[in-house]
Amino acid sequence: MTNIYINGRFLMARQSGVQRVARRLVLELDALLSKTPDTDNQYFIVCPDGETDLALRAIAMMRLPSTGQWFEQVSLPRAAADGLLVNLANTGPLLHKNNIVMMHDAQVWTAPESYSRLFRLWYKTIQPLLGQRAQKILTVSEFSAGHLMQHDVVAVSPTVIHNGVDHILDAPSDPQILDRLDLRPGSYVFAFASPQPHKNTKLLLEVAAMPNAPTLVLAGALPDGAAAPDNVTLAGKISDSELRALYEHALCFALPSTTEGFGLPAGEAMVCGCPVLAANAGALPEVYADAAMMLDPHTPAQWFAAIEALSGDPEKRRLLVDKGTRRGETLSWARAATRLHDAIIETLAAL
Repeated sequence: MTNIYINGRFLMARQSGVQRVARRLVLELDALLSKTPDTDNQYFIVCPDGETDLALRAIAMMRLPSTGQWFEQVSLPRAAADGLLVNLANTGPLLHKNNIVMMHDAQVWTAPESYSRLFRLWYKTIQPLLGQRAQKILTVSEFSAGHLMQHDVVAVSPTVIHNGVDHILDAPSDPQILDRLDLRPGSYVFAFASPQPHKNTKLLLEVAAMPNAPTLVLAGALPDGAAAPDNVTLAGKISDSELRALYEHALCFALPSTTEGFGLPAGEAMVCGCPVLAANAGALPEVYADAAMMLDPHTPAQWFAAIEALSGDPEKRRLLVDKGTRRGETLSWARAATRLHDAIIETLAAL
């Protein structure tokens, strides 16, 4: 019997998109193994000591009394020395010879201005080393796979596992957020704000500043020094239940990023019945082209016209909702976990 270890450092990190993906993959892999046991292998998640609400049945929890880089680069490879180590959050230990590493994108190369100098230096050092040594590299889109190859981060083409998006349906919708923000259903455009330049919040603010623009609701934080027009409502940090309600009651969701490794929020919106306007950039055309209105991320007038078209044509909006719903149904975490398990078994067979 072979031991399969999962790097659980992500459980103690701030829960950004990468950590959410890793968490969901582990939960769905656990559900898969509970339903169909893998009798040839034993699975563990190894994490730093601390509280976590991750409830698992088939994957055993192993805790180590260390944190941060020491945990990942020293304690973890020692604990997992006798097996295969699966790393789902971009990095992993350099000293473990049997690694699977999921690298979600190559944005420290393609959008370096969105990251601190220290973060860029670390990723540009560790990821190529892992990319040359790992037994298998995983990523979340063909777009990301291509850029990882283009920038010589990896030695061979990564295995692509599209994210799931159905996690948002686990949260009960909380429409009280609309009352708190003084919003009417169908009267606002919803989007995420971010200080990172590649998220292109600037375009959203330019659209909101146009005459007769509808209310724009932004979750997250504005870029430093950005001024929001009067018709912009800042929702700040919201719960998953509030997020689901904002998707469900929006006129549409807008994702104008100049690059994305996958674009998880667009899929979340689709499964919540919200039509999506997305930039024709990064992985967004690959993942959502047939189910979203694809627009130039540098042309605010296109976005304004698309919003007006959806507002003035309920049938056009309904058709876009239907396309999004069908696309969202194909992006399940259960499917992603099955692909992850297949990748693990393929790697073991090649060792």
